[in-house]
Amino acid sequence: MLVALAAMAGILVARRQVHPDQECTDGFRCRECRSLSHCQLPEAITTRDHGKEG
Repeated sequence: MLVALAAMAGILVARRQVHPDQECTDGFRCRECRSLSHCQLPEAITTRDHGKEG
């Protein structure tokens, strides 16, 4: 049962990841996006970098 729970969690996390070849699903409102921490779109990377500066 624990293995099934871990597998389901892994699937859900993998589905939330955004890759550079995908489109933004949140209208490029990066600061408000729940996927910001792991999004690989250039806009998200820039937003994260600017957040570390200030």
